[in-house]
Amino acid sequence: MKLDRFLRMYALSLYLYPKAFRERYREQLLDAARQAYDEQQSGHGRLLLGHLRDSLGSGLWERVSTPLRPLHAILLSGAATLVLLVMAVTAQQIVRRQADVRPRQAVASIAARLGQGADEHILQPREEISDLDWLRSDHTFAAIYNPAGEPIAASATLHGAFPHPPGAIFPRIRQTGRTVITWQPENRVRLALTVRPLPNGNYVVAGQSLLPFERRESALRLSFAIAWGLVLCAAGGLFLRRSAPYAPLR
Repeated sequence: MKLDRFLRMYALSLYLYPKAFRERYREQLLDAARQAYDEQQSGHGRLLLGHLRDSLGSGLWERVSTPLRPLHAILLSGAATLVLLVMAVTAQQIVRRQADVRPRQAVASIAARLGQGADEHILQPREEISDLDWLRSDHTFAAIYNPAGEPIAASATLHGAFPHPPGAIFPRIRQTGRTVITWQPENRVRLALTVRPLPNGNYVVAGQSLLPFERRESALRLSFAIAWGLVLCAAGGLFLRRSAPYAPLR
């Protein structure tokens, strides 16, 4: 490798350092690299890789050690906030969609059994949806509704009666094709419902409590809030940090 190419590539790596550092030490570093090149008869490629590795490690360290300018601190904080916000929203959506997995499987299973000639009354009430143990569990309930939205059969009850979502949602689901909804019949009861229209006009519905998933969302929000606070503290620390002037290289 020729000397001019060697020095040109090494000079580019010096941009990893802060501007003040480059202005103070650029010529000294290039002189040291030129001397190392002259002293080594062969293996200049390996020598260059060593210099580039040193520039990467030392340059990043110098940038971390250098106080941030106000604009840079604001940009760093804003970028980190945006990234964390996107990650938090994405994680929340993933957790919410997980609540639809079991109801979707239950709806598919019941619809298949009904399609094979099973009676609507294959579902018998066994659990109470308003019970706190059920709300905290991953259990699902299923129900069958007639075309008017009236319950025919269900595997669980809500205060002793079949769960009865608003009848208006059923024709809307048939029209829009949207099969996943959230239903909150009372303050502490929030359910993820999956609805499937049947060829005979009836509807199969399965649901699961959102309480376990909302707790996961709360834990995620807390984690992202802590991460955001740490980023702001780090940006503030880098901004307020005072470093000594660069001393000449020996």
